[in-house]
Amino acid sequence: MAFSPDGSRLVSGGRDRTICVWDADRWEEIVRLAGHTSYVYALAFSPDGRILASAGGDDAVRLWRVRSRADIHLARLERDRIRERVTPLVDETFAGGVDRKVAIGRLRDAPGLDARSREVALQEGLRRCVESRPAPR
Repeated sequence: MAFSPDGSRLVSGGRDRTICVWDADRWEEIVRLAGHTSYVYALAFSPDGRILASAGGDDAVRLWRVRSRADIHLARLERDRIRERVTPLVDETFAGGVDRKVAIGRLRDAPGLDARSREVALQEGLRRCVESRPAPR
């Protein structure tokens, strides 16, 4: 969540992938912004309050014009480039029905990965573990 510089607006974001702009005096939703494909985890206003920056679990940073509701800029974080580079390693690690704990251990100990690449590989591996879990009954 973040307040506008003049305190008249509050923005919130969350798991529903949207950003809500609230009137801070009446506590009413003014507008809802959509564009992220995963949860929104960071929000900040420009000093003049006209531009809002949002960051999401989709590795995207978006800039919005608050009044016109326009999504004016999209940038992908470095994590996307790293993910592209480590995906073949993750694919290979999980190939052949390897036990999930074994696969995560192999990613943790993978030679030749810098710290950021190892972190992204582990996140991708954990995501695959969660997605492959059987649905609860």
